[in-house]
Amino acid sequence: MKTIQQTLKELNTEEVIDYYFSRYPIKLFGDLNEKWDDKTVAECRKHGHDTVKGLIDKILSMEAKQNEKNHILFCSKCIQDRSCHDIEDYLVDMDELMNAKTVSEIPTYAYEYEKLEDTVGYFVADTTFTQNNLMDLVTSYLFESSFFGYKQENLEKERQLLNDAIEECEDTSKMRSFSTLEELYEDLGITPEEVYPEEEEKRSKYHDAVVEYNKYCMEMELERLKESILEGKRG
Repeated sequence: MKTIQQTLKELNTEEVIDYYFSRYPIKLFGDLNEKWDDKTVAECRKHGHDTVKGLIDKILSMEAKQNEKNHILFCSKCIQDRSCHDIEDYLVDMDELMNAKTVSEIPTYAYEYEKLEDTVGYFVADTTFTQNNLMDLVTSYLFESSFFGYKQENLEKERQLLNDAIEECEDTSKMRSFSTLEELYEDLGITPEEVYPEEEEKRSKYHDAVVEYNKYCMEMELERLKESILEGKRG
């Protein structure tokens, strides 16, 4: 299997940048302020292009750390709320995949809190669906890798905030409990909207169906990933 770094290197950079902005058109300008008031559309486009290209160039020139846990990125079909995008990517540990009794036991991992040098060595699955959707995989990787800045300039601060939040959650003295959802709304100062007679039942059925579909598709791709790894070892 090739790494995400190798995969990105073999794709056309300009096509990757165009596809990235077709999926994430406003992320780059999430901090819009007065410094953009006198900028032309062309200048904004160039800024966006150069920023993403800078991230790609950094990834391509970086020395990857050894992928000790044999992490693998792969794509799967999915249904996402508030999105017409029907492809999701996941990260799994190869050893956990190969040693699990069933693929339903396999955990997936997030990596937006990881440093670039620790992720550019992640493998990319050789499965057909993943290879047919490499643009989705690499642009999602770019998005996750730049979640806390295109130069990861806010990564350490966010890591500290995450650790602080975990410590606070583990402090039982700061925990609060609520008997009903109404009590929680009242505490938060939220006025709940009207609920139609069959709304909750239908919403629950919809979400259950989405979860079942996404889980089924992911497990199908995990089975195929496992098969491709076994075939590679036999070969």
